[in-house]
Parts: sequence; C-alpha cells; structure tokens
Amino acid sequence: MDGPVTRLKLVSILETVSFLGLLLMMFVGSEAGVSAVGMLHGLLFLAYALLVLVDRAELGWSSMFVALSIVTGPLGAIFVLDRLRREHPGGADEMT
Repeated sequence: MDGPVTRLKLVSILETVSFLGLLLMMFVGSEAGVSAVGMLHGLLFLAYALLVLVDRAELGWSSMFVALSIVTGPLGAIFVLDRLRREHPGGADEMT
C-alpha cells in the first residue's frame, strides 16, 4: 500500500503548493506567472483527481469522501493529505 499512499501524498502536496503559487502570482499581478503556474496547477489537479479515483478502492475510501476530495479542489488535497497521514503514519512522512 506504500505506492498509492506515497504518490497521493506527493501529488496532494504539489497540488496545494501550486495553488498557493497561483494565488501569489495573482496577488503580484504577473500575467505570465498566472499563465504558467495556472497551467501547472491544472495539470497537477488532474493528476490528483485521477489518483484519488484510481486508488480509492485500495485505500478503502467511500464514494462520498472521493467526491468531496475532488469537488473541493485544493482544500480537498489538504484533507486527503491529513487523512493519509492519520491512516498511514510513517514511511512517506519524511517528505512532508
């Protein structure tokens, strides 16, 4: 189970960081930054959503949790990361 947990933790962190980067680019008014970080954020969100859907059965997650994790976007990634840390402590936590 380390594979799905590790990759979902990593993508959740990257997705959240990219969202914060997007907000920063919007705040400073950088159109080029918004465009570049926005594309990266979009790709990371798609990867995050795909991993949540693919790994849900192995992780034992309900359809409701999966739906909320995806619909809530970057906040969902934070909730997923928190749940993974509680349900699967150790191992991949060194990267966070």
